[in-house]
Amino acid sequence: MKKAWCLSLAASLAACGQPAAPPDAPPAEVAEPSETAPEAEIQSPYEIGQPSASDVDYAALAAYPEGWAVTTGWPGEYPAGFVVLDPGVTVDGRARPNPQEPATVPCTLPQYANYQIWNQPRVDGDELTFIVATKEVPVTLKSDASIEVPTDAGGMQTLELKAGDVLSYLRYLGEGFAVFGFNGAEYDINEAELRDISDLDASAITEDQWV
Repeated sequence: MKKAWCLSLAASLAACGQPAAPPDAPPAEVAEPSETAPEAEIQSPYEIGQPSASDVDYAALAAYPEGWAVTTGWPGEYPAGFVVLDPGVTVDGRARPNPQEPATVPCTLPQYANYQIWNQPRVDGDELTFIVATKEVPVTLKSDASIEVPTDAGGMQTLELKAGDVLSYLRYLGEGFAVFGFNGAEYDINEAELRDISDLDASAITEDQWV
């Protein structure tokens, strides 16, 4: 069961809900896969960056103010992670993923634990959830444009935009794609498509990553 939420700041990450293994347990040996073992399908960074379906309303749980988008998963081609090398490491967590919430919940992290969204045994064993809160940024089109965007069915559709249209930057995914809101819908758009025809400035994006 999740005990607390911790905010990732300057690559300093933390998580709670670790199993009952002793803190000084050495790293477990990983068995070599057998030659007959089936190969797991490898997802692209773009696919991994996609928000996952969940019954939990993390936006309501986080209670960020209006103008923030809260979604599951961490952005980026290679999401950050960390390994706990020292024994007896304890960090201060929060009861909910909001920076205004007091960090009053102590979380002890087991030695040698590897916290990373791709480390599925750790994610499953500790019942970890990764979410990101992104401050929404308006992106204004400088000229008309026809942009191809992927559909939920796996195909492509054309989004017709006019000069002066305003998109809302909601979050980064991976491999250059980000989620934008427009006219009440959300679209995965390659930022390169907007670079020369809008005032998009990806360096101005503010986000909080929680686990």
